[in-house]
Amino acid sequence: MESPLAQKIGLYGYIFTFPLGFIGHILSLVTFSSQTLRVTSTGFLFICLTLSDIIYQLMSINDFIIQVLRVPTSKSVYLCRLRTFILNFSTFTSAWILVLISMDRLIRVRFPHKQRQLCTPKLAALFVSITCICSIIFTCHVLQSDFGFSDPISPLCGPSRFELTFYSKFYFNIWPILQLFITYFIPNCLMIVSVICIRISMNVQQIQFIRSRRREKNEQQMFILMASSIICFAICTLSYSIHRIVYQRFGVNLTTLIEIAILTVLLNINYCYNFYIHCLTSKFFREKFIEQFKRIFCCWKRQIINTSVHPLSLMTKPRN
Repeated sequence: MESPLAQKIGLYGYIFTFPLGFIGHILSLVTFSSQTLRVTSTGFLFICLTLSDIIYQLMSINDFIIQVLRVPTSKSVYLCRLRTFILNFSTFTSAWILVLISMDRLIRVRFPHKQRQLCTPKLAALFVSITCICSIIFTCHVLQSDFGFSDPISPLCGPSRFELTFYSKFYFNIWPILQLFITYFIPNCLMIVSVICIRISMNVQQIQFIRSRRREKNEQQMFILMASSIICFAICTLSYSIHRIVYQRFGVNLTTLIEIAILTVLLNINYCYNFYIHCLTSKFFREKFIEQFKRIFCCWKRQIINTSVHPLSLMTKPRN
């Protein structure tokens, strides 16, 4: 079953998200790798989040080639399993890294006297490693032999729909619900609670004049940076995951294909547009971005001057 409208939505959706996404991720890595941000746990977590989003984008290129451009490719069961595993791994990892970011900001605001012990890049790296291990355990079921192509004439990956096995029943009936709750719903709840607690703590400290004006400004900007990522994640992922449960239970028709195409574009926005959302919402991020590029430009200019001056100094060096 094909829908020309759904195919056009997918085509233009990928065109307007993926190229801009790769550019945005590169610029995000440059910004968060600045000297002031990379030494903090929050900056390190944002770098990990960007890398996870890049992995998602790289794995989604195959879906764009097959499902949107309709370019025939060789059907490899092993690549199908690996690609699905990495996609699930990156979505799970990105969601829970956002939870770590919200917890990191909550500790900094709620328990400022403990942030030097708890909010360090080493501890952040440890929790990211634990998140990756949990992600592998949660998503590795797609690497088993029952997972292949759901239909012999379809490029879609999944267990067979014609031979109902224990795994196929799990994949089509239980796995979407598990993925909805563990990858999307529970992280969203934790992040929303963290945002509320952070906002309340910031207001209380502002009334009590506990924080300095500079620290208050930085906390406010980091809160905006975190909240914008969480809002984008909630809007883009929950609608897609809930719809996925519905159409897997009741089947696919032409209207469903159009809905899937729209929601897939919305899902891709979550993994592509973080940089642009950060630039629009956070003055602090824009300042760090401009500052980092000025530093890079000055280093590049200095290197050009040194390479042009150094040969002359060698030529004019007196001989013994």
